[in-house]
Amino acid sequence: MTISAAPNRSADKRVTSAGYTALGWVVVFFAFHIYWYCGGSFASPGKLPSLSPEPNRLETSAGVHRLVAWLINGTVEAAWPLGALVCLTIARGWARGRLASVTRALAWVGCVVLLLRGGAGILDDVTRATGVLANGITGLSLQDETGHAHLRWSDWGVDWYFLAGGIIFSVLAVRYRTQRTHSRTRTTDGPVPRWATRLAHLIPFMVLPSSLWRLAAAFGFPLGMLTSTGELDAIRGWPAVYIATISLLAEAVALTAFGLVRPLGEEVPRWLPFFGGRTVRPKAVIVAATAGAVALILIWTVGFWDVWTTGRPGAMANSFWAAVFTICYAPLNLWGPALLLLTWSYHRRVTGRWAVSSRG
Repeated sequence: MTISAAPNRSADKRVTSAGYTALGWVVVFFAFHIYWYCGGSFASPGKLPSLSPEPNRLETSAGVHRLVAWLINGTVEAAWPLGALVCLTIARGWARGRLASVTRALAWVGCVVLLLRGGAGILDDVTRATGVLANGITGLSLQDETGHAHLRWSDWGVDWYFLAGGIIFSVLAVRYRTQRTHSRTRTTDGPVPRWATRLAHLIPFMVLPSSLWRLAAAFGFPLGMLTSTGELDAIRGWPAVYIATISLLAEAVALTAFGLVRPLGEEVPRWLPFFGGRTVRPKAVIVAATAGAVALILIWTVGFWDVWTTGRPGAMANSFWAAVFTICYAPLNLWGPALLLLTWSYHRRVTGRWAVSSRG
């Protein structure tokens, strides 16, 4: 059953493509800055702006220039989350009424800021390269501004990237339309049983204890784990990041169970790039959910069989910590079967069998 129509689809697609292009610009911009602040050198513009101004250096003749440069760079770099949200809001058509007007205004602000930043940077590079102004338009030597004595290709590249961002945001602002409608097609025929909705809410809590256990380990708590030498094992560095990431991913996967009892299983969420708003094929949902449920049973029940039968998860300091591990991970045995039940309920609804049995 179609609920609403979507007029002017070609214009809608142009706005969407412009939104995702601008979002890509923001993501690349932020990713490179994280890379540089973490010590990366490829395409580095040199010395990055300090995350806070240097009060002891503001009394010099160049102090005002440094403060102005810090404020400009800080504003531009701190605005990336807002810029990403604006791009995604426009691409997905979330804003309505006054909020749409505010969103479009923010897109124009981003356009102006980026054009000014890119244009000023290129002008500064040109005046330095040609010798018109030895210290460029900022009044700072290149050594003071970037940490190196001569212009490099990365200096030009960063400034041109800002200018390109301004152009991209200008296209986004021009193409943006404040009123957008979407269509939605229902693929299920029957109501969601109350028990299925409750079970979907319980699944994230089945995963939560083990996720909390891993997060505690990632933050350096030994939790009774021992090394090969018999000492308490505290996880540090990249292994800790990996474990924390696995915990967050596990919770995210657990939340997908709501797709079997919510419209998520009928239509791709509108905020997802490229596929948002498309009708979901029930057969694809059933196959994916069934395969996932079987995989969960194989991983947590069959794969941890020795833990469940012996109560010994590995080298632990004592039986207390072994019990803590077992208690935290035991609910994972219910994840796979619970997902299978939800998949069975979803299958009955999309094939109309639930409605038939209810009437019968």
